Amino acid sequence: MIVRQLEVSKGFVQRWTSAPEQDLSADERGWPQGQRRHWDKTTIERIKEIHQFQQADAHQFFCGATAITQEWRRRYPQAAVPPLRTIGRILAELGLSGKRRTTKAKGAARYLCYPEHTIYQQLPGRVLEADFIGKKYLGGGEPLNFIGFSFKKAPKLRHFQYVPAQSADVIISQAQRFFARFEKPDYFKVDNCGATIGSGSGQRTLSRFVCFS
Repeated sequence: MIVRQLEVSKGFVQRWTSAPEQDLSADERGWPQGQRRHWDKTTIERIKEIHQFQQADAHQFFCGATAITQEWRRRYPQAAVPPLRTIGRILAELGLSGKRRTTKAKGAARYLCYPEHTIYQQLPGRVLEADFIGKKYLGGGEPLNFIGFSFKKAPKLRHFQYVPAQSADVIISQAQRFFARFEKPDYFKVDNCGATIGSGSGQRTLSRFVCFS
């Protein structure tokens, strides 16, 4: 029962139950309770200072554990960097790990975690978005697949097309058709999906769509 509930090995349970000392109330960690083993108050203050700097600076897009780690390496190259989990726990204890900040650019999807204005305001040229629309069903039959193209900046354009499947052949052929009929963009923005990045087994190769675009 102990093995199943605690998900430990049977040998460990046998050694533990046969041990002469089984006082569970004894604190044998080797460091005072309420203090971390390796990271002192200086570490906490540094994490807090970096977080506040990233919050206040308009050019800093992120203020989580990963961003703090990168800034820590720039500020303190000789000091050991705390693990991401430790930074996250310290932020939580300081009450600084609130909800993810929304980007200032209107229309940016929150889960994408990038500042959308760097694409539409800082790139010189036209940006075309292309994405497969989720499978649609009519009357419970076979799924219908669509692809959408969009220019968000003036002159704006939205174009939707029924396609047989969500594949690299389809997005390449439909992109060629869009370029010939409407406009060829300066930049092509797509999601990371199987049709664009290729097979998961070929991680070190360029997909056919990447070579096309």
